[in-house]
Amino acid sequence: MPPGSLVCVPELLAEGVARLEGGGGGVLTLRFLASGAQMTQDERLVAPYVLLPGTQVLATDERAGRVAGAPRKQGALLAYPVALDGGGEALIGEDAITAVRRSDDAIEQLATADFHDLIPDAGQARRDVQWRP
Repeated sequence: MPPGSLVCVPELLAEGVARLEGGGGGVLTLRFLASGAQMTQDERLVAPYVLLPGTQVLATDERAGRVAGAPRKQGALLAYPVALDGGGEALIGEDAITAVRRSDDAIEQLATADFHDLIPDAGQARRDVQWRP
């Protein structure tokens, strides 16, 4: 994975999406977008993170919107078509995304990956989720 890629650490899903800042020798340096926390992690425990259509994003130049389709290759990184909040569409590279926002709407969460992040792993205590039967 090249520096600038969006990644996640499956054991730390509560921290959300991170950006790969660099690495070497089997260890990667990550910075989480939501908290700004920086950490090093064994490269075997880091997974690439791909945004699904409908995901709310904010870019470095303060453009905000929703991912409108499948990502495209832009050099070594991915670029996402984003339907901007003010109208229009832009192709935004993953290295320019500064925030991935979670929706508060339960129905919208079901349509995106947000729902799956709320389900605890086996062996953990389950918390009530209002839209689950």
